[in-house]
Amino acid sequence: MERILLCSLNILALAILLGLFFDIKFRHFHNSRKLKNVVVHCAIFSFAELAYNLTYGKAELIPFQHLANIVYYIELVAVPCSWLFFVTGGIVTKIEPLTFSRVLFIYLPILIVGIACGISPFTGFVYSIDNSGIFRNGPFAEYVSFVSVVFYLAAVTRSLVLASRERDPDLWVTYYIINAFCAIPMLCAALQLYTGVGGVLSAGEAVAVFYVCTRIKNHQISLDPLTGLNNRSQLNYYVRQRSSVGICAFNNSWIVMADIDKFKKINDTFGHLEGDFALASIGRILKDAATRFDCFASRYGGDEFVIIIDGDEKRVRSLCDYVEKNVVRSEYGSRYKLTLSMGIARIPDFSQDDIETLMHQADKNMYSVKQSKSLLQV
Repeated sequence: MERILLCSLNILALAILLGLFFDIKFRHFHNSRKLKNVVVHCAIFSFAELAYNLTYGKAELIPFQHLANIVYYIELVAVPCSWLFFVTGGIVTKIEPLTFSRVLFIYLPILIVGIACGISPFTGFVYSIDNSGIFRNGPFAEYVSFVSVVFYLAAVTRSLVLASRERDPDLWVTYYIINAFCAIPMLCAALQLYTGVGGVLSAGEAVAVFYVCTRIKNHQISLDPLTGLNNRSQLNYYVRQRSSVGICAFNNSWIVMADIDKFKKINDTFGHLEGDFALASIGRILKDAATRFDCFASRYGGDEFVIIIDGDEKRVRSLCDYVEKNVVRSEYGSRYKLTLSMGIARIPDFSQDDIETLMHQADKNMYSVKQSKSLLQV
């Protein structure tokens, strides 16, 4: 009965991981190759434990037990190592790759573990299996567990360092939440060690990876892929959430509409790739402004952007000045000058249905600004 339960946990973990693998494969995830590596290593770990549980105590299947245990112990270290590589590569933004010396420092313990496991069928160094098929830990097994914990802690430390450098509040939270991957397996490992019930660790890893992938996917679904800003769907959600609080939810709030001057001419003259570069550059500036002024920024569509900010008119003007100055100071080459037109409208007490009317008013104000400005020189 106990073996059936353990095999069920392994099969459940494999089913979750298989689903995640195809989800990552057919959806766009940043750094998806390294994320798939995490899932694959977790799946190999679960499969090795399943194979061990199916062959345990069967003398005629001892060679399969040896193979399952070798793979199990190597993956015990490879799983947190693959997670460390994923965290280092960036969760949803690009991070500089590891240096050769650091990669060597990471792979060296895995190489040592692999060699120790490979000779264990003859030496009992990491584990031993007697003639009746009964398994026992060897003197080197604690070292393998220690290396695994070190890799988990290194992944936690790395993600905390990256979070401390991140100015986007939502992404900052995401970096902290991914540490659940490290926390859950370590807790499951402690539970498995204390109770002696196998399969708990592989199930914990599968649940942790599922949770982290879901968090990353939800984060990316709410973002415009080109600019990194909130998308229009997230804007509507934000408005619904705030307006559901009550009629004072937007008291002393403002809508800012902005678009790129002569954006069509940029596309027609220099190509759509240059237009995408301009949009991405504006997105970075607006993300920085949203963090600095504690406001909500989104891409409304095309080359139009929406900002919702609380405060008095002076604060709104300061935001607009900050954005315009940073756009002007940005380097776009000498071929054209990139500028924004921005219109503002105060949000009075309103029902949710009034938001389109307010955006229309901000849009009218933006085009009034656009008409009064000098034309973009291309």
